[in-house]
Amino acid sequence: MKHKLLLSIIIWLFTTGGVFSDDLLNEVVAVVADRPITTIDLALKKRQLKREKGRKKDHRGLDSQALDLLIKREIVYIVGEEESISIKDRQVEDIIRNELKARGLKNMKSLAKAIRKEKGLDLDEYKTVIKLQLITSQILNLRIKVPSPTEKQIKKWYRKNKKALGNKYKLRIIQKRYRKGDPADELRVNKIISKANVLAQQNFSKAASKFSDHPSKRKGGRLGWMRLDELVQKVDPFVANKVYMMKRPGNSGVFVGEKGYYIIKIDKVTPIKISEIRDRIIMIISQETRQVAFEKWVKDERKNISVKINLSNYREP
Repeated sequence: MKHKLLLSIIIWLFTTGGVFSDDLLNEVVAVVADRPITTIDLALKKRQLKREKGRKKDHRGLDSQALDLLIKREIVYIVGEEESISIKDRQVEDIIRNELKARGLKNMKSLAKAIRKEKGLDLDEYKTVIKLQLITSQILNLRIKVPSPTEKQIKKWYRKNKKALGNKYKLRIIQKRYRKGDPADELRVNKIISKANVLAQQNFSKAASKFSDHPSKRKGGRLGWMRLDELVQKVDPFVANKVYMMKRPGNSGVFVGEKGYYIIKIDKVTPIKISEIRDRIIMIISQETRQVAFEKWVKDERKNISVKINLSNYREP
């Protein structure tokens, strides 16, 4: 994949209105310690930045922004080698597989499509980012001390983000499975779920007990209190989306999900309490604090490591 990308860059350089020599293609634009950064590296990073979603604007221009990221990457690699940090391919693959599962996606092609849409990266580029993050995390643990969040910080974060955190929902569910690719079975199940929907308008528990294929049918379809992320992981992403769209108590009517036909009923809605996500808040604050500490560390390391820049239009941060 990387070789194909390099080839496309080289072809692009030769077909966009100018004549380029081999010297220019191989020009070194910066050296970090004894590690060169070339025009090819810079072109690849600029290409990645252009595709990146939600990128912060930088008044210095794309060349300077891309080169700073490449310098930061080399500093991380240098210190990682000094600390004998080694990241195995299987560690990266484990993270990819866990993300696939957490997103409720079926295959790597679906994950690659989602990452491309959200981050502007192809899967190989994303794996490189993960590897760099793993090295960075170990460096943080070894060289940078970050204090634990205080109670005041936790409460402040919760107040600021309470609305964005959303709600949890007390739910009931009716699920009716059918054999995919079997039109006759789908038609049969469609008739059953239509009957279930009529009864559910009057007595949801009775309809669930009579018609549902979901394990909750023994409890009248009751799922209890659930957050949207729990619905994605434990039930069906389409159910989570339907709940999000409904927002308030009521009956959804029939809709199709990944695992069959559904009818859901929201009995109650309540904001997520700080006690329910305290650990997650601590993790988020810690990550934000670590990121600030890391950026300061990189800035300090850049003063200690020899960095020579040969890019004429480079502007200091």
